[in-house]
Amino acid sequence: MEDFLKELERESLRIKGEFFLSPRERLFLDFIREKGIPKEIALAGIRKCYGEIPPRRRSRYPLFLCLRQVMETYEEFLRKRAQEMEIDWERIFKLKLEAVKELLESEPPMPGSEEEAEEILKEVEKEVFNRLWGQLNEELKREIVRKFRKFRREEELFKELVKEELRKIYRIPVLSLYVDSL
Repeated sequence: MEDFLKELERESLRIKGEFFLSPRERLFLDFIREKGIPKEIALAGIRKCYGEIPPRRRSRYPLFLCLRQVMETYEEFLRKRAQEMEIDWERIFKLKLEAVKELLESEPPMPGSEEEAEEILKEVEKEVFNRLWGQLNEELKREIVRKFRKFRREEELFKELVKEELRKIYRIPVLSLYVDSL
C-alpha cells in the first residue's frame, strides 16, 4: 500500500512540476487508494486533468481538483472491463437494488438497457445517501464534517468523501453495474 501511494505521489509531482504535495493532496491520493482505483487508472485521470491545464499553471493547480477526471477514467475502465466479461446487467441491477430497497421511497423503473440501468443506479445512490445523511444524528454529522473540513470548499470532493464515509458506516454497496461490491 505504501508503494502505491509513493508511486502515485512521485508521478503526480512529476506531472505537476512540483517538489512536494500538500497535506490535502496526500489525503486525496489516500482516498483514491481506499476507493480501490488502480494506480494506472488514477494516473491516467490525473494526466488527463493536468493535460487540460496550461503548463505554467500546473504547479498551482491542486491535485484533488482532478477528482472528476480520475472518476471518469475509472468508470470508463470499469465499463470496458464489464463489457469484455459480458455481464448480466439485469441480474446485477436487481441485486444492487435489493441491497438498498429499505432505503428507497419507491421502486425505480426497470431499465431497457445497460446504460439506462447504470444511470438509474446513480440516481438511486444519490437518493440513498441524501436520505442517510438526513437521518444521521447531528453529532455524527459534525464529526464527519470536521473530519473532511479541509475539503469543504471543494464541494465535489467533499460530497464524495462524505458519501464514502456513510458507505462505511452503513455498509452500502457501490451502486454500479461495474463495481462488484456485493
